[in-house]
Amino acid sequence: VVSLPSQICISKQKICDTLSSSSSQVLKAAIVKIAGSACLTCYVASGKIIVYSLPSLRELYNTALETIPENFKTTVRSTFSFTDRGHGLYMCSPTEIQKITIASDVKEQINEMLCDLFNPSISMPEAPKPSFFIKLFNSTPSVDTDQLFGEGKAPYGIVKKEEVSINQMKTKTDSLGSTLADVKRQIVERGQKLNEAELATQRLSEKAEEFANLSTKVMLREKQKSEWWPFNKKS
Repeated sequence: VVSLPSQICISKQKICDTLSSSSSQVLKAAIVKIAGSACLTCYVASGKIIVYSLPSLRELYNTALETIPENFKTTVRSTFSFTDRGHGLYMCSPTEIQKITIASDVKEQINEMLCDLFNPSISMPEAPKPSFFIKLFNSTPSVDTDQLFGEGKAPYGIVKKEEVSINQMKTKTDSLGSTLADVKRQIVERGQKLNEAELATQRLSEKAEEFANLSTKVMLREKQKSEWWPFNKKS
């Protein structure tokens, strides 16, 4: 303990363990208040908790955490922390948090400090009323997975409704297929009629052209006859 601002050493304490020097390493240290007095709490590598008074550094408490499994000591060393009134908190396993106390007055109140996840004296809140959209999208009744995949007895109404819907879909599909076939047939017939009309128009055009050629030839022939026929000349 060093006084400020003079930086004079008031008291000194050597922490040692009979096992080895490495076991005497202080992993966590914190100044907390226990029974209204400031104390220095230390957690050493050997698993012991040592409490010293301030500023005299007189040893007040020395105990070991015997309940920690060997394979979880590394987790405890990295997560151990002290709080006021002699509380300690650490992770005894990767999924569990454990709380300890080193003060006798807090130890007597442990039973009152225990918490429950469920209290039967507290009434449960009312379930929220389903909204319009939830009713709209969840209008179909729920069916058990065992009934869907063949395990258990399926209700008769579900199978009957499925058969009716399948038959209706099949009927609609057949009627749609026949309608499409009729439309395709009508399109083919219309195309054939258009081809026939085009051929007839082409034939009429050819005959008209042939008639025009014949008329021109007849006119030229008659003109030539009128030129050499002597009786047609005027005296």
